[in-house]
Amino acid sequence: MNATVKQILKDERKYYEDMLKYSREHLMLYPYHLSDVVVKGLRVTPFSYYTSMMAEIMTQEKSYDSLPNFTAADCMSIVCQLSYLLFSCDVVAVYCVFLSFLSQNSHMQLPFDNFFETPFK
Repeated sequence: MNATVKQILKDERKYYEDMLKYSREHLMLYPYHLSDVVVKGLRVTPFSYYTSMMAEIMTQEKSYDSLPNFTAADCMSIVCQLSYLLFSCDVVAVYCVFLSFLSQNSHMQLPFDNFFETPFK
């Protein structure tokens, strides 16, 4: 399709920008089949596409239910994946800080001699 667009239109970039604008305005799915052009050429990732779509919905004071089912499902999967990655990075960072604290303060003792023993025997 890329070669066809080059032959028909003079400005290939404008074509893809217009296509993304139309897709976003009509709440369509991210064009994964064109992701090589869209991500590399226009630098529009699925996350940025859906966040701008959600921002537009919020500025128009529409509800989340106004999204078509497949678009809503894809939007939530992208946002949830990113949220999970950010959360896991935070957890790993906190764990690393905790381990470095323990290694620096190895002379400190934990409050219990045996942590897994119950205090109520």
